[in-house]
Amino acid sequence: MGRCTKPAEAVAAVGEAWVQAPRIYYVHHGRSGVPVDWRRQVGRAADLGFDHVCAGPIFAAGRDPFLIADLQASDPKLGMAGSSEDAVGELAALCAAERLPLFLDIVLDRLAVDGASARAANGLYEWRDHGDVVDPRHDPGFAHAATVRPNAGERLAVWWAEHLARLVRAGAAGFRLVGLDLLSNDALRGIVAATRGRTACALWAWTPGLSWSRHAGLAGLGLDGVFASTPWWDGRAAWYVDEHESLRRIAPVIGPAEAPLRIPPVDIDLRRRMLRLAATTAGGLMMPAGFEDEIEADVRQATREVGCLAKLSITGEMRRLTGSSATVTVLARRRRRADQQRSRPAEAASRQPRSSRSGRRGVARCAADAGGRAACRPSGAW
Repeated sequence: MGRCTKPAEAVAAVGEAWVQAPRIYYVHHGRSGVPVDWRRQVGRAADLGFDHVCAGPIFAAGRDPFLIADLQASDPKLGMAGSSEDAVGELAALCAAERLPLFLDIVLDRLAVDGASARAANGLYEWRDHGDVVDPRHDPGFAHAATVRPNAGERLAVWWAEHLARLVRAGAAGFRLVGLDLLSNDALRGIVAATRGRTACALWAWTPGLSWSRHAGLAGLGLDGVFASTPWWDGRAAWYVDEHESLRRIAPVIGPAEAPLRIPPVDIDLRRRMLRLAATTAGGLMMPAGFEDEIEADVRQATREVGCLAKLSITGEMRRLTGSSATVTVLARRRRRADQQRSRPAEAASRQPRSSRSGRRGVARCAADAGGRAACRPSGAW
């Protein structure tokens, strides 16, 4: 059985990291087709200024790494023999040497239909006949998946809580929860609550692509982070601000520089743009390994800026100060504390002199121009 090999001081650092804007280095071992040198990757994450490592699915799977066959066994392509707990213990030890907490990808709404975990779930997941017609709008992986039953309820929560607690005992500090499409908000609430009742860990929910109508139901679940759709934003469209405003009511918003398994653009300037937008328009940053090639200095600057913004608590309301036809998009973001102050009755604010309301503190202005450059700085007004 795997065990946690992190020293006590590393565990303390993990706990502190949960309340700061996370800077996440995402590593997926099956992405390049060659074994990952985990020691090198963890060291690179620390050198670039990241304070978390998130590993893509480490469990035994088929061709689709997100369609898990056995949660008890590690993926042979991971390069670490033994159980998933053994693999987590080994990875956690490497991360602890650099004082980085280890997070793991967990897919909640599906399992491989012919896998050991689907059988062990004892009816919590079921295969559905998708017919002979292939719908290109649907994930082809569902054809080989047992998907979560709508009425799984408390049994599903207990089942997942036991698995997550086992992985935390092995050394994981938290999880990126993916596969929320077929999982109801009530089911996710049950999993979060049951997990909290068994162990202390951080839980991030992968929200890009999730219907915005579900956001309100995710508030109050106790999630530690959600993710913006930054890789799909062109730097101008108004929907990004609307999404941010919806997501921040759930949990702190993390900006991905790129989707975890997408191949990064060859264009260096485009990658710089994507990185800067993610770093300056959200309350955290996630970047997949390899994205930094040839732009290492930019990545170090971006991780520093995320840390600076975190110290200023710039995680509150976001406003757009320019129109969609403007050459430069300017966004203004409030400090979290300023948001709390706005909850006072409106009459009190209206009685303040105009000059005192126009000089609000705790605001950061972020700008992105047509050439892809982005910047964010504190400002004394909107």
